[in-house]
Formats: sequence, structure tokens, C-alpha cells
Amino acid sequence: MATTAEDNVMDEIIDSCHAETRSEERDAGVPGSPLTSPMDILQLLTDLVTANSVNPSLVPGAAGEAQAADVARRALTRAGLDVVQQMVRPGRPNVIGVLEGRAPGPSVMFCGHLDTVGVEGMVDPFRPRVEHGRL
Repeated sequence: MATTAEDNVMDEIIDSCHAETRSEERDAGVPGSPLTSPMDILQLLTDLVTANSVNPSLVPGAAGEAQAADVARRALTRAGLDVVQQMVRPGRPNVIGVLEGRAPGPSVMFCGHLDTVGVEGMVDPFRPRVEHGRL
């Protein structure tokens, strides 16, 4: 099978995850190990809503995804993944988490985005609240 440029980039990312020293939080002994400690999903969602992640490409001067990326990085680290943060543009990082499988086999990749659109006209857009059982 021929290797593509995308394969090479992904290999470099994975290699950097393994070579990278685990974050200070992980070294400091933050509780949590892969798939054994439940994550507080409501707290994670609350932290993400609180993070100003308005896309500066859509709203000039907006903050970008740095705050939301930090929330994601901490959550992935606490879940036991090897985490790398790549700065794509100032204030606009990618967060990559890798969890090694226990045996060789197929892999799963989840991909999402951390940016949001403008918040003009919204009242307290970064203040999380639960209404009717929904955050």
C-alpha cells in the first residue's frame, strides 16, 4: 500500500504524542486512567460553554479556540490519553489525544471542532445554565 502525505503527517503526530513528555497535570498524578475513571460530562460541557471560542475568521478580533482547546486538553489528559497541542494560528490550536489499544487491530478516530460562531445579540453566551434538564 502506498503512503500518502496525510499518512506521513499522521505518523508524525502519533510519534510526537509518544515522544512528548506527558503534561504537567499527568505527571502531577491527576486521578484517572484510561477507561476506568468516569469523566464528569456535565462539568466538561459546562467548561466548554464557559470557554470563549468564537472563530476570528468569522468575527474579526474574536478570541479563537485557545480556551476551549485548553479544556479539551485537560479532559483528554485526565482520561489518560497522550495529548499534544499544535498551534495552527495564534489563538487557534488543535488538540490531539491518542490512546494506545491493548492489542493490534482497527483504530477509531473522532474529529470535531472547538470554534463557535458569533455571539452578538445573545445574553450571557458564556454562562452555562440548565433549563428543562438541558445544558
